[in-house]
Amino acid sequence: MVGIMLDGRECGPGAHAFAEDVAQFLARDGKPIHLFLLVPTPVQSPRLVHTMRRNGKPAARVDPHVKSAEEQLRSSKLEPRELASCCSSLADQLAQHVARHRITALHAIGLDFPATVAQLLHKRTGIPYYVTPRGSELVGRDDPRFQSRARAALLDAHQVITFDEETRRGVETRFDTRQGELKLRVLRRGIDLETFKPLPRRERAQLGRKLMSRSGLRTRLEGIDWAHRFVILAVEPRGDRHGFEQFLFAMPELLRLQPALQVIVVGNGEHPVTDGLRAAMAAGRPELLHDVVTTSELCQPLVDHLERLHQEGRAESWWSMAARIEPERRVRFVGWVGRSDFTALLRMSDLFVLPGITVRPPSQMFFEALACGVMPLANELSGITSIVRRIGEEISAEIASLCLLRIGVQPVREIEDKIGRIVRLRPELTDRLRALAVAQYDGQRVAADLRRVYEQSASAATTRP
Repeated sequence: MVGIMLDGRECGPGAHAFAEDVAQFLARDGKPIHLFLLVPTPVQSPRLVHTMRRNGKPAARVDPHVKSAEEQLRSSKLEPRELASCCSSLADQLAQHVARHRITALHAIGLDFPATVAQLLHKRTGIPYYVTPRGSELVGRDDPRFQSRARAALLDAHQVITFDEETRRGVETRFDTRQGELKLRVLRRGIDLETFKPLPRRERAQLGRKLMSRSGLRTRLEGIDWAHRFVILAVEPRGDRHGFEQFLFAMPELLRLQPALQVIVVGNGEHPVTDGLRAAMAAGRPELLHDVVTTSELCQPLVDHLERLHQEGRAESWWSMAARIEPERRVRFVGWVGRSDFTALLRMSDLFVLPGITVRPPSQMFFEALACGVMPLANELSGITSIVRRIGEEISAEIASLCLLRIGVQPVREIEDKIGRIVRLRPELTDRLRALAVAQYDGQRVAADLRRVYEQSASAATTRP
C-alpha cells in the first residue's frame, strides 16, 4: 500500500493533480491509496485526507480543520529552525500511519515539506520513498538551504519520477547532479480521460448551474450565456503576472473581433499593477494607464503598444472597446479554484491560455485541455512545445502555430494575432484534440507504470528480514 504526501500550503487547479489522478486510477482497480496533506499547524501533525476505494469515493471524512489550516498557511514561510522542527514532528506523526496501515512506500510530491519528511521517515524506518519534483521548484528557488535540502532528499530517494524529459533535465541541471547519480525514471505523461472529457455546447449551461450551486461561484459567474459565448479560460501564473497583463491589453482588440468573447481567470488577480490597468481601462483615461505601466521596466511592452496604437490611429477605438470590458463583465476573476471546479470550467471553455512570460516546466493543465478537446495556448518558455509538436504532427502545422506565442516579438500584438485568428475561425477541433489525448496521454498507462513501480517496493518490503 502506498502513501502519497502533499504540501498543504500548495493550492491552485494543478497543485495536486498528479496525486488525485493516481488515487482515482488505483481506486478504480480496487487498490487503496492514502493521501497525506502535510500542514504545519500548531500541533504539527499530518492530516490523513482520505483513502480511495474501489468506487472512487473517500472512505473517511476529510479532517474539518484541514481547510482552515490550508487557507491560513498557503503563503507561510518558515524559518530554517522552524522548518526542521516541523518536518521532524510530521515524520513522527506520519510513522504511526505507516505502521497502522502497513504502508510499504511513500511518494512525495514536491521537494520541500513532502520530500524532507519522507527522507526523515526513511532514515528512521527504512521505508522506501519516491519523489516527483514540482515544476515551481525547478525555477526561481535560489535559496541555498532549499537547494541543499532538496538535493539530499533526491539522492536518498528510492527513485525520482518525472513525466517528461524537460523536467528530468531541469532536475539534473538545477541540483547539479552527475549523470547516473540520481536514480531517475521518466514515465509517460497521463491524463484522467474519464474526468477530463469534451462537453457538448448544449450541455454547458446545465453544468454551469451545477458549478455555481455547489462551489460558491454564483456571484462571479452569474449571467454568462455558456451556450453562445466564446469562452477563454486563463490561468494567471503565480509570481508571473506580466504575461497576464499583456493578455489583458489584448482584450479590446479581441472583443472587437469576437463580440461573444468571455474570459474566466483562475488565479490570484490581486496586484496593484493589474488592478490599476483594469481601473484605467474601465475609466477610459490614458493618463491613468500611463502612470501604471511606467512603474516597472517589465511593463515596457504595454507602453510600446500604447504608442503603436497612437501612431496607427487606433487609440480611440481601442479605448472605446477597453471601456466596455469591466461594465460588461467580460473578464471574470474566480480566484484559486479546486480541482473539480477547474475541470468544469475547462470543459465549458473554447480556449485555454496560460499567459506567463517566464520559463516553466510542462503543465498538466495543457494535457487536460487536450483531453477536453480545448486548444491550449502559451508562450514557448512554458513547456508547451512538446504538445505543439504533437499537434503539428497529428493535426496540422497551421493549428500548432496558433498554440504557441513566440518570444522576441511584440507580445501584445502576438496575443492579438494568435487568439484573434482562433476566435474568428472558431475551428472545430474538439474530436481531433481529444483523439490525440487518448492516443498519446491515456492515464491508465501511467497508472500501470506506477503500479509496477510501487509493487517493486511492496515486494522488497515483504522479503525484508
